Formats: sequence, structure tokens, C-alpha cells
Amino acid sequence: MKRAVERAYALLLYAYPPDLRRDHGADMHACARAALRDRGMAAVPRLAIDMLFSVPREWALLLKGLTMNGLAKDVTYAVRMLWRSPGFSGAAVLTLALGIGANAAIFSLADATLLRPLNVAQPSELHVITFSSAYPDFLAYQRNRQMYAGVAGSAGGSLNVVVDGHGDLRGAAFVSGNYFDVLGVPPAAGRLFTPEDDERNGPGVAILTERWWRTRFGGDPATIGRTIKVNNVPVTIIGVAGRDFHGTSFSDPIQLFLPLTHTPRIQTGFFSRPAMPSLMCRGCTVIVMRSPRPGR
Repeated sequence: MKRAVERAYALLLYAYPPDLRRDHGADMHACARAALRDRGMAAVPRLAIDMLFSVPREWALLLKGLTMNGLAKDVTYAVRMLWRSPGFSGAAVLTLALGIGANAAIFSLADATLLRPLNVAQPSELHVITFSSAYPDFLAYQRNRQMYAGVAGSAGGSLNVVVDGHGDLRGAAFVSGNYFDVLGVPPAAGRLFTPEDDERNGPGVAILTERWWRTRFGGDPATIGRTIKVNNVPVTIIGVAGRDFHGTSFSDPIQLFLPLTHTPRIQTGFFSRPAMPSLMCRGCTVIVMRSPRPGR
């Protein structure tokens, strides 16, 4: 019975335009033979429906002047083959989607970290290294103006920030008082840290990123001077960092900046840090250096 169906299908192939039958008749016959072998007579209705719709379509394309040579022929044939194998088609589409999505994600990361420089003044003069040492050693590096034009420290972490009674974890960076000056980042509102804010027993102060200021506080200028709680420690918002500046870390999103010397006061509990002048951070403090300018 299957052999008779195969012969009938081979004869019916003559219903297609000659060019298409000459180029793809053998492949179509092989596909029909494979379908009959795998599904038996259950494949006959599907073959008949395919031929019922495809024969008029091919002749219509031919009459319109599309001879099915070149790209149009290949696309039509590919669509027909994919329709006949839905499982393979689904796997192929899923594989392509995952590949395209992964490439897009990798390019976005490379664009943000490699292609686009930090939104700071003269980024080509900056150097970033990992630094773990005692706080007095960091101050000694800062005072060495013959080797560096400026040295600033930064250490990241996630803190519980409470605003208007609602608390959630936010990315924070503990930075030295000269951090924004070394990077050349202007304020979007209020003021930025100064070396005086590095006093260990000074008032708790914080600076917001411009994006978080707009999304969480609506960009309200009255935000400057408000008091929020960071790890249950009251801090006053004194300014907003320049637009599109989110710190020097590409892996951790930052929403606010705090003085580096306030780390022991705010990083309490499980995430506590040793008190100054012991280690500021083990392997996570970043020192940002600007090379000396000519003539200095």
C-alpha cells in the first residue's frame, strides 16, 4: 500500500511547475517517502493537504512572473521543509532566539563597560586597582602628590535604606571625601563630598545618584536636606551626583554614596567592617588614581 502511495505522489508531482519539479522534485519525493516510513498511512492526509495548497500557489507565483529562481525559491522551499518538521523548526527557532539574546546581552555589557567611557572628566587619565590595606596607608597614598595627581577610595555594598517608612536594599558606595573631585564629577543638585566629610565622628551625610533621585524622589530639589535611614543610621542627603554617573563599579548598581570613614558606623551586623584604622575592605576597595598632569 505504501509503495502505491509513493508512486501516486511521484505522479502528482507533475502538477507542479516544471522548474520547481526539476529542481526539488527528488527532495520532495524523498520527504514523502520518509513521512510514509515513519508515520505510515497517517501521513497521507498531510501530504494531500500540502499538495492541495502548494500546487495552486506555485502556479500563481509563476503566472505573476516569479519563476522561483534565486532567493524566493530557496525561501519558499525552506518554509515548506520547516512546516513539515514542526519539532525541528521549534528547536531551531529557540536556538536562534537564545543565540541572538545572548549576543545582545554581551554587546550591551561590552558597550557599557568597554566602549563607553565613564561619565567623568578626562577618563583616559584614570586608573583603577583593587586595594586592601590599612586606612593610614591609604592616606599616605593620597599625600603622595608627586606620583599621583589625586587618589580616591571606594568600597561597595548593599545596605537597607528606609525612605518615608519604606525600606529596601540599595547599592551603596563608601567613598573618600575627594572622590568626586578626583573623578571630575559635578553635582546635579546640592553639593558633593569634601575632605571635611571624611571626619569619622562627623554628621551622617549621603549623596544620591541622579537616576535614583529622579525615580525615587521625583527629582524634587527639596530632597536636599531630607533625612533617611541607612542600616538604621540617620543620614542627611546633601547632594546629587552628576547625570549618568553611577560610580566606578560596573558589576554593582549604585544608588547612593556615603563617606568612607563612616563604614564602621553604617556597615554593622553580619556585614560589619573592622573599625579604622584597620583594613577598610578585604579585596573590594577600589582606588581611583589620576596620573599627574604635565608641569605639576
